[in-house]
Amino acid sequence: MFGILIPAFVKNYGGQAGAPLIGNAVRRTALKRGNMKNYQFLLFVLLFSLGISACQNLTDEGEIVTGKSPVVTISSTNKSSNKVSFIVKASWYNGCGSFSHFTSSQTDSTFYITVYGRQPKNATCTQAFIVYDAPVDITITGLGKYRFKFWQSDTTSVDTTITF
Repeated sequence: MFGILIPAFVKNYGGQAGAPLIGNAVRRTALKRGNMKNYQFLLFVLLFSLGISACQNLTDEGEIVTGKSPVVTISSTNKSSNKVSFIVKASWYNGCGSFSHFTSSQTDSTFYITVYGRQPKNATCTQAFIVYDAPVDITITGLGKYRFKFWQSDTTSVDTTITF
């Protein structure tokens, strides 16, 4: 209903909603408040879609649910002769999440690492994103410069480079 009325109203008054009804100063304030509501609505839609997309990465394994867990930051790095150990901070979409495992693949000198979280299947959880520590150990086969790309989303990663 409003989708039909508002465009006609705006069209009739030259694109300025309420132009004949209120003065310029009041109109500017009203439009700013309207923009703030638009931004709040867009923020709500963004957070809602982020929550939905986080739930779509889940796998049901009996009594435990696992899924990709975006890496937020690399909190520590320890390197030995042929091994590098990371502690990364990964996020989970509710208060029940914890570290499950990680997977890694290598292309030339770049490692692609994905951290997975888990939670009980039918648990009652707080509806707040949490961050937890995830240990990641990678074995290196030779000397050189290696790049480590930790999955954050399908288009972004948290990256670091280490020379052995």
